[in-house]
Amino acid sequence: MSVNTYEWQSDFAREYVGLGREEGRRAEAVDQILVFLNERDLVPSEEQERRIRSCEDLETLRTWMRRVIKVRTVDELFA
Repeated sequence: MSVNTYEWQSDFAREYVGLGREEGRRAEAVDQILVFLNERDLVPSEEQERRIRSCEDLETLRTWMRRVIKVRTVDELFA
């Protein structure tokens, strides 16, 4: 049985499955931002990378993902 199609019965299970999916999306967004920066030869400082990795707001990460294709410096990502 696939986890993606299984209907979780308890509120506890639904909550924690949802949190796991959200964390997966967040981790994927962080990885994509760092890969795009690297591909564009934009190297974040340790502080900038820590800021990207520690961001827990998926909407902020999505905003940065849209910006990463246009910015000329890593600082512009956070502007």
